[in-house]
Amino acid sequence: MPFSVEEIWRRIFVVHNAAKALYLFAEEQGPGFKRLLQPDNEWKNSAEHIIRAKGRELNLTPAKEGQDNAKYIYDNLDAALGHEYRAFYDTCDWVSICFREMILNDLKVFDHETINAALPNYYSEIRPRIEKISQEISMIRCAKDIGDGEDILLQINKYKSLVEEIVSLYSDIRTKIPSLIDYKASRKKTALGKKVYGIITLILAAGVGAFFEHLFHKQ
Repeated sequence: MPFSVEEIWRRIFVVHNAAKALYLFAEEQGPGFKRLLQPDNEWKNSAEHIIRAKGRELNLTPAKEGQDNAKYIYDNLDAALGHEYRAFYDTCDWVSICFREMILNDLKVFDHETINAALPNYYSEIRPRIEKISQEISMIRCAKDIGDGEDILLQINKYKSLVEEIVSLYSDIRTKIPSLIDYKASRKKTALGKKVYGIITLILAAGVGAFFEHLFHKQ
């Protein structure tokens, strides 16, 4: 048994609350976030193992002949922790992918000049950071080993901080959307004004040319 029962309970608590906070936050972002079923399934399975362990601890369920109660309780709590880990990773995978897609979708309607004007640090800082975070997340997902009890909490804390940073970057970009829209509209207005001015100039030039041509013909 690598951990005490108390340590397993602590890890269940920490991992469950971290995943739940991200999950609920994502749901609050609107209809674009469809309900993700996999974490729900993992939490359901975790709860089943916790009920078994607690039931045996309180002598609510009889032990089979020759069964080690302490081992039964430990094994079920350990299984519950495994489901909590999976729920956390499923939630982080889902939230990180969704927010990265939302950033791309929010900005794809604006051209390079508009983004540079309203978000001057996007290409120099924000976009490279998003790409770096994506690489770090890929490394965490590839290295994920739920059976590695010693290091997995470090991976979880790292993954959680990366996802929270993605969410923070998205929130910062969202605050600039009105400025992006205004700048885009201003450019269109300026372009339209130049176009109208060009047309008017051509019409006037044609009119002046026609006037002088008529004048010379009269002479």
